[in-house]
Amino acid sequence: MTSMVRCEIRKAFYNRWFIVSLAIGCMLTVVSAAGNIVVEFHANELGIEHLNSKFLDFSSSSCFKYWLVVDFIQPTTSLFFQLLPLLAALPFSWSYLEESKVNYVASMITRTTRVRYCLSKYFVVFLTGALVITIPIVLNFLICACFMPMRMPDVFAVIYFGVYEKSLWSEIFYTNPLFYVALFSFLNFIFSGVWAAFVFALSGLIKNKAALIILPYLSLVYIDFISKRVLADCIRIELTPFGFLRGVGAGFAANGYVVTIIIVGVLLMSIVGTFLISRKDFW
Repeated sequence: MTSMVRCEIRKAFYNRWFIVSLAIGCMLTVVSAAGNIVVEFHANELGIEHLNSKFLDFSSSSCFKYWLVVDFIQPTTSLFFQLLPLLAALPFSWSYLEESKVNYVASMITRTTRVRYCLSKYFVVFLTGALVITIPIVLNFLICACFMPMRMPDVFAVIYFGVYEKSLWSEIFYTNPLFYVALFSFLNFIFSGVWAAFVFALSGLIKNKAALIILPYLSLVYIDFISKRVLADCIRIELTPFGFLRGVGAGFAANGYVVTIIIVGVLLMSIVGTFLISRKDFW
């Protein structure tokens, strides 16, 4: 099975769609970081001009404020999270569908079992989806940390940070911001991988490559619209990754229990779908 995983990894990380997805994600996060560096530079200039006449809270001049997950200033930040499910699924979630059309799957079954083939595929799809999202997020933080100080966020400057009491892990943000960065990076890693695996598991039902990537994404858009436009008065919790993968900038607050239930639910559906694929007759 190890050789099978290595083979899948080579196919996944050297295909053009992985490179395209990673390039788009990195471009958006780099532009976001560059825009915030300019904003911080002008803020510092303005602060120096009024240093003797106004009270200035320098805790808000921190890389943690401008990190992608916490940022609510740059439009490319919102665009990144809006495209996140698409970017996660695009690199390799379609691979089984394409391989089954050219009888590559049947060829692989002669060398290994169906279950091992599907497990190897599932693992690599999860890994590509997770990395193509996490790498740009970490890159954005490193760029911000290179150009802006790592000042400890002050809860009294909450209006500048936007991380309020009901925000997910808000207490950690103001007491241990580096751990907060690690937590949200891990959350994005897990959800992106699970989502990519879920799309892969739908290959048994959806037989068109474009539809396989787009239809699950449109379902998220639909859920987001219903929860915020139709059921806004009774559901005031983020139900989609467009909101709960961010620390701020969302319409409603994210609830840790709800996020866990959503991720576990998507994970279980991906496992069941993969199991059904592994039981199909490839011949």
